[in-house]
Amino acid sequence: MRIASFRPHCLITMLLLLLVMLLGIGCRRSPAREKVAPMTWTALIDSANSYSFHVFKGKTPICSTGLTGWGPHWAWFGIDADVKGTEHDVVVDKPLLVQPGQSIDCSYHAWQSGANTVSFQYVLRSQTAVPLTVYCHDAEHG
Repeated sequence: MRIASFRPHCLITMLLLLLVMLLGIGCRRSPAREKVAPMTWTALIDSANSYSFHVFKGKTPICSTGLTGWGPHWAWFGIDADVKGTEHDVVVDKPLLVQPGQSIDCSYHAWQSGANTVSFQYVLRSQTAVPLTVYCHDAEHG
């Protein structure tokens, strides 16, 4: 029968390894202590249509907005403009042709009105009555 002999250098090596492991664990950042940056909300003007915006939370698309009309002949029609905005706003002044000979002058202004706010203003003018039933700012998820 063999009796295990005690080797002091093995014990010192094991203690040193245990100390290194404990220091390594202590140096890791705890997820509870880390500050998480708040998500940034962004509204971007569509490059193909100045009436449309895309809203993001961080890098995740939340919704898209645009303008739509419901007019003569019981049909929807898209409304678009190619105007470049600035960093904080976009202004569009464009006539909307509803049907030949009938149009509506549409002034549209979208701007950053606060830290987390986008505001929209529409002004419609026409010299004559135009059979436009609905002019709406639409939004779709994602």
